[in-house]
Amino acid sequence: MLAFQLSIQLILLIAVGILVWRLGLLDESFDTSLAALVLNVCLPCMIVKSFCIDFDSQQLKNCAVLVVLSVGLMVLRYFVGQLVFRAHHGDFTGRILRFGAMFTNFSFVGFPVAQ
Repeated sequence: MLAFQLSIQLILLIAVGILVWRLGLLDESFDTSLAALVLNVCLPCMIVKSFCIDFDSQQLKNCAVLVVLSVGLMVLRYFVGQLVFRAHHGDFTGRILRFGAMFTNFSFVGFPVAQ
């Protein structure tokens, strides 16, 4: 149920963003300003806030498992990227697709959930 509620919140935030953009309430410079605000203010605050918890050895174990899974996933994505690169005969599109297979920006979706 929590995942459903978080998904609804995320969809509502996206809908508000689209509505504000369609109404023309924001200009082109807002995009740059918002990115700077998120990267320079909000993200560091979220990182500091995430460390404000009591230490638990189980969380340390969970972090170790997460690191191992992340490295494994990165290796898997590397090989998928290599397959895509070879399928495009090593041209520029293949390079972009290989990079996209390894370094996705899907993690940004988790920021509202992490908060």
